Amino acid sequence: MSINKLILKQLEKVQDAQISEYDVIKHCYYISKKKDIKYEVNHQYLIQLNRVVMSKDTVWASNWNAGRYPTHEFMKIDVSKRLGDMIYVTGLYYNNETNEDINEMWEGWICTTEIHLVKEL
Repeated sequence: MSINKLILKQLEKVQDAQISEYDVIKHCYYISKKKDIKYEVNHQYLIQLNRVVMSKDTVWASNWNAGRYPTHEFMKIDVSKRLGDMIYVTGLYYNNETNEDINEMWEGWICTTEIHLVKEL
């Protein structure tokens, strides 16, 4: 017995969940619950920014940060405030290839849906 082609096609589109291999004995997949990352105030993290965050033409940059926006993809951040999905950070740019800090800082609001946690510091 094979899995329905429509179901298989939809499962291939899933990005935010962990899907196990197909269990042929039980005829099912196991899908792990997505665990949202909670960025805590007074904690430090190494993050990777989505490219959309590094654009001056976003509502996020103009409304939340008075036109200021990050210019590097990786940043070590210290979270000082939380407001829904937004966190206020003081960040130090980071070169992920050489594992060195860049002597340049940025401060402002970042949407947690637009960043990827590399590790907690």
